[in-house]
Amino acid sequence: MSSDDKQNDWSQDPSLSGIDFARLQALQQMASQSRGKSQAEMMPFLLSLMQGNQGGAQFSASEADLIISAIKAGKSKQEAAKIDQMVRLFRSAASGKKR
Repeated sequence: MSSDDKQNDWSQDPSLSGIDFARLQALQQMASQSRGKSQAEMMPFLLSLMQGNQGGAQFSASEADLIISAIKAGKSKQEAAKIDQMVRLFRSAASGKKR
């Protein structure tokens, strides 16, 4: 399987099997639109996912974690580290708003 196939096939990750298919399809559409984007361009996509609202679908925190893990599986170590960094920033900002 090529790197592109892995990136395009993240939604088939077995760990995502408990997430409703329609919600995964909405997320897949948004992920396709975000493919090839820079870290800054990916921020709105990940922020929306972290807030639990992506493409009209609601995702729990645990579902968002599973989705992020599946997305990172098709990325280089550097890209995965950037995604982790963005997730930490979003979570930090979100916890600051709850106070």
